[in-house]
Amino acid sequence: GDGAAGGAGGSGGGGGDQGASATAHASGGGGDSNSATATVRFSLDPSAGFTYEVAGGMVDRRSRSLAEHAAAAVMAECGYYVPASQLRLVRSVRGAVSLLGNRVTYFYAEVGEAAHVGHATRTRTHRARAADAAGSRGRALRERGGDVEVVLVPVEDAAALFLASSAEQARRNLPGGLCMMVEWWLASPRGRRVLR
Repeated sequence: GDGAAGGAGGSGGGGGDQGASATAHASGGGGDSNSATATVRFSLDPSAGFTYEVAGGMVDRRSRSLAEHAAAAVMAECGYYVPASQLRLVRSVRGAVSLLGNRVTYFYAEVGEAAHVGHATRTRTHRARAADAAGSRGRALRERGGDVEVVLVPVEDAAALFLASSAEQARRNLPGGLCMMVEWWLASPRGRRVLR
């Protein structure tokens, strides 16, 4: 099957299939807010096999565009409503070339708390990891066996966290697609302006 993702990146299905990914930069309402990059699927114990990664899912409806699949994944895994028309296409790449040869398409969006509708799992900050106990967040994913946690990484920590050495990235279980998207954002005019 095809793969889709929304939030910060994703994975695809068999050879030649497509995946769609989105990265969401959450801002606190101000134009140049020094806020956070939303990332999903994190375990406090990396040895348990969990990673920081981008929201993802299968492209299971040919009637939907890749952007629509990515927007649906942002909603399901991060709890933010982002219309597909607001997703910016970043690039399409081949993933898992030696295994599947699938294609993954990456999108980007900026969101604020007004777009948060609360369907993702618990939310924690990167530094404090204070659990957000909002009622139904993540219930549907947990019922399907998902163990997803939205982690907000302050922008000032992104470079140190995601642009670390290869050995450090391996220790932290950081997938290449997520690192690529964070590097893309840090190199963008907005990323450079916020990090000044």
